Amino acid sequence: MQELTDQNPERSWPIIKALVEAAPDDPAVRYIGAGPVQELLSKQGEQFIERIEQQAAVDAKFRACLTMVSPSWLDEEILQRLTRAIDYQ
Repeated sequence: MQELTDQNPERSWPIIKALVEAAPDDPAVRYIGAGPVQELLSKQGEQFIERIEQQAAVDAKFRACLTMVSPSWLDEEILQRLTRAIDYQ
């Protein structure tokens, strides 16, 4: 997934959403957040943060995966937007 995120991030986005949807339990959701979602945000945050915010607004499971993204990998603006997306009620 890391290679796909680097080389073709547009293809990785629908795959990430499908992974979250198919995740069978909380550990799997957390793994997706700490892995593919973090990778996408750390390398392509500007390009994908709006889509991530939109998905988080309609999908509690997706919001849960965002809690596992490490803040140290993100620039300040992306981190602020991610925090708001996680706190969306």
